[in-house]
Amino acid sequence: WNNAENAQFLVNQGGSIARQGDFGQAIATFQQAKKLSPSIKVPAEDKVKRWAAGGLIEQGENLVQEGKVQEAVDAFEKAKQLDSTWKIPPESWHTLCKYGVYKGAKIVLSACDTAVALAPGNVDFRDSRGVARARMGDTAGAIEDFQASIEATDSAEGKKERQGVIDKLKKGENPFTEN
Repeated sequence: WNNAENAQFLVNQGGSIARQGDFGQAIATFQQAKKLSPSIKVPAEDKVKRWAAGGLIEQGENLVQEGKVQEAVDAFEKAKQLDSTWKIPPESWHTLCKYGVYKGAKIVLSACDTAVALAPGNVDFRDSRGVARARMGDTAGAIEDFQASIEATDSAEGKKERQGVIDKLKKGENPFTEN
């Protein structure tokens, strides 16, 4: 390969590295490409940050599903620091909330709050936050979330199930225990 071909390979590799969440290594790879071929086009730094932030969120979602809650939270925090203008999708916050609730409810509660704030009408998001609140001892908050879910769903079975949870919470029982 000539220098231009090697440089293009490095640009492609840098994009892949960025999408895996490693901003620093991606930038270093793009700089290598520029040294080989000064006229080659490399992505703007803000675009590379966005790719890396997205990669970190994806890593965080995978980590929390593996039960590595603190590592997942750290990946989300790193993504926010890397690109503070990019809005993490509500579905990603919900993934962190939903899977982290039984492994570290306290540290994922803010993720639950963020998911609900971004999509307040989403029944699943309210349910997950309700579970987190119940596990943290916030019975009133949990009841509020499950009541909102009842009001937002058309499913008779869903309404009945959530009402059962509310009834248990009102009796001082917590239906959400460790898995």
